[in-house]
Amino acid sequence: MEVLQQHFFDLSLNYNLRNPKSKRPTIIYAVFRIAGKQYKINIGAKVYPNQWDNRLQMPIIHNISNLDVDNNRIVLTQINQTRLAFDNARSYICNNPHELEHPKRCLEIIKQNFYLKPYTMKKRDSITQWLVEYIEKNKRGNTLTKELQNVNFLRRFFKEHSQYQDDFTQISFELINDAFRYMEQMKQPNGKQYAISTIREAQKKLKAALKVAAGREYRKFNWQATEIDEVQITKNLIPKPERGAKNAPLTADEVAKLRAYECSGSSKVARDLFLIQCYTGQRKSDLMQLLDSKNIDWNKGIITVNKQTKGKCAAYIPIKDTLLVNLIKNYEGQLQRLPVKYNDNLRKVAKNAGLTRIVEYTEQRGKIVEEHKGHIYELIHNHLGRHTFISRMAEAGARKEEIKSITGHTCDSTVDDIYTHIDQMKAAQKGAEHQNGLYDTMKVDEASCPKNEPVSNNGVRDDMVDRVVDLKIQCRDLQRKNLELSSILNRQEYEEAMEAIEMLPPTEEDFMIHTV
Repeated sequence: MEVLQQHFFDLSLNYNLRNPKSKRPTIIYAVFRIAGKQYKINIGAKVYPNQWDNRLQMPIIHNISNLDVDNNRIVLTQINQTRLAFDNARSYICNNPHELEHPKRCLEIIKQNFYLKPYTMKKRDSITQWLVEYIEKNKRGNTLTKELQNVNFLRRFFKEHSQYQDDFTQISFELINDAFRYMEQMKQPNGKQYAISTIREAQKKLKAALKVAAGREYRKFNWQATEIDEVQITKNLIPKPERGAKNAPLTADEVAKLRAYECSGSSKVARDLFLIQCYTGQRKSDLMQLLDSKNIDWNKGIITVNKQTKGKCAAYIPIKDTLLVNLIKNYEGQLQRLPVKYNDNLRKVAKNAGLTRIVEYTEQRGKIVEEHKGHIYELIHNHLGRHTFISRMAEAGARKEEIKSITGHTCDSTVDDIYTHIDQMKAAQKGAEHQNGLYDTMKVDEASCPKNEPVSNNGVRDDMVDRVVDLKIQCRDLQRKNLELSSILNRQEYEEAMEAIEMLPPTEEDFMIHTV
């Protein structure tokens, strides 16, 4: 009996991912096992590791976005081509078993059957990439920097939450809501959480930009269907009267100390530019335009900033104060760029000038609210000049329209809620003017009431102030006497009229009987 020889081929095909733990698309390798040795070939396709079924050795095509379905169908096509090539090569080797003695020759046979054409994955419709392009196109200056930081917040969210994809096809209420809640917990490089103002501003800006993406021009997704408008902005837990206390404006005495302080070099430039901001209410980013000769009209005594770096309206800045005139003349056309470490130099000057007032303020970082105290020289920064100007102008009695024309604001609420810091004690003292005689039955004119405002010592002598108060009191007394005399005269006229009526003869009406 003839014994037949058995042949067992050690020939197999599997698929492995280059980086199975990656959060990005990774290369797929066809791994061939030939006579105990392994060889791998790039099939020319990529897949997201979380969309790869290792048991079935194929990508999933269900419960994913349409874009991912298209990409994974291409992967399936490539895999089917490799399997077909492997089957053809295996059939040849089975018919020619001697080829197994040379594994590399078998590999060459397999490669010859490969006609794989690498393909490029369709790019995701990235949310963050669109936001960057939109912001770079429509924003500028410091606003551009801040809004790009907002996009980085979103990138950090996607990096740490692999269940969400940076793709407009995946955008939803849950995605944006979780991103906003993540921002409440985010920390800066120094370990501190972000201030509530930074968090709220980022959320508002991102929400507004996404609404543009869903609009008629771009149509990236359906705004109504995703219900992103219902996502809640993080609440500011600080009581409204206490907000903005950290941006306490400087007092007249503190500005005077800065003026009087002798300094030089970069410290002097920082001090002078800050004083210009205190007298004009302009942003740091607009100082270059403010000091540009072509914008200054010395004959009319006004500077026109037609296009602010951040604002949309022009600003018209009067230059009447002698100190401001001198500062403008010193720096007109001389400022080539904004100073480096402006705020650091300003704080040093403020400390050396003796700005040691203690400021109490409430601060919210994330969702944690804390009470703090700090010296004004520690809290001072360039934008405080804008706060100081608007607050001092409001105290001086300037109308909102006058303030807005100088600062370039368009909204009353911005001036009221953010920049105008009212001293509550002064406001109460001013209210005493209206309280005095509020329920006086004599209805004395308000103008006759003495004003109980604190008297400033800006060159006004105490005896002159006392004299003014005495005159107002005398005026009030005279007005009261005048009212009393008027009352007496009216009484006399009434009595005379009654006497005249009694002298008249009776009429028929006097004899009529009136029923009750």
